[in-house]
Amino acid sequence: MSVQEKYTEEEWFLLKTTPSLVGSAMAGAGNSGIMGTMKEAMANVRSIMEANNEYPENPLIGSIVQKPASREEAKEMAGDYKERLMSRMQENNVKKAEELAELTISDVEAACALLDEREDADVAMEYKNWVFGIAIKVAEAAKEGGFLGFGGTQVSEGEQALLERLKTTLCLDEAV
Repeated sequence: MSVQEKYTEEEWFLLKTTPSLVGSAMAGAGNSGIMGTMKEAMANVRSIMEANNEYPENPLIGSIVQKPASREEAKEMAGDYKERLMSRMQENNVKKAEELAELTISDVEAACALLDEREDADVAMEYKNWVFGIAIKVAEAAKEGGFLGFGGTQVSEGEQALLERLKTTLCLDEAV
């Protein structure tokens, strides 16, 4: 049985999209300006792409970040992801960063419940650490509150608050 076969289509979509949703919510938690937001978006993508290097023995993460077979498949997957995510955001009336953070926390809770029920404890913990690591990398990708790259703080109060909520939701003991 493949990893994906343990889950319904909706559950798999949840597990697969939660990491990037966490990164997006973290990018929205601070006010980084246009350049900072671009840095945070790149940190989100890079963190997801590097997952196989960080967790080479994790079958769940490997299945989630598996490269598409072709450019056409990649386009189709991206289009499906965007369509489904936009639909979820509309259903949940997400229009502000705070609302995206709430949807994200809800998804993280649901993903953790699935993992705890169906995965080996080590596999589940690595997924949770991976997701939290994405949040940290995005939070640290750009300074907030500065001017033209000067001043500001590395991790804003909003980002710190979301990191703490994620840490609690993911049941992680690491200090932020």
